[in-house]
Amino acid sequence: MTASTIPALLSALLGCDPARPLVTFYDDATGERIELSVKSFDNWVAKTANLLRDGRSAEPDDDISIALPTHWLGCVWLCAAWACGLRVSLGPARIPSADHVVCGPGQLDRLSGTEAERTVAVSLRPLAGRFAEPLPAGVTDYAEEVLGYCCPLLAPLVVGGSLVLVRNLDPEQTATRVSQERVSVRMLSG
Repeated sequence: MTASTIPALLSALLGCDPARPLVTFYDDATGERIELSVKSFDNWVAKTANLLRDGRSAEPDDDISIALPTHWLGCVWLCAAWACGLRVSLGPARIPSADHVVCGPGQLDRLSGTEAERTVAVSLRPLAGRFAEPLPAGVTDYAEEVLGYCCPLLAPLVVGGSLVLVRNLDPEQTATRVSQERVSVRMLSG
């Protein structure tokens, strides 16, 4: 593939095989598994990019801090941010200085009042569900907002592969998972 932007890469994959798996996510602690096809992943990225542009007034070259653990929605947010031309930093360290903040439930208690105003919180619940408890004032619940923005990791897009993510890795599951998902390259992160 010679495409060089996230939308172009996704478009190229959509033209080849939109139904093939692109991202597969496991959480070994909860048993959760979700598989997103190229088309489904593209749809989530487009909705999230629209939320950033239209709902959060994100402009190219704005800074966004994405403080999410290993999760399929983290990949969606990265691709959506890049599609909008945002400068991405990962983890909570850049939250105070970012124009836009995306965080999971574990980061909410660290937000100050002004950070809450520019924060979208992602519950990480199965099927991108809403938070069960009320959020701090000013924080936007991703699940409540993103569905209104329907529209008609980077390496898998470039090489035409797919991505398998595992949170709370159970080492005893690794060999079986590598075989089942036909994994050719493994990367571990903290």
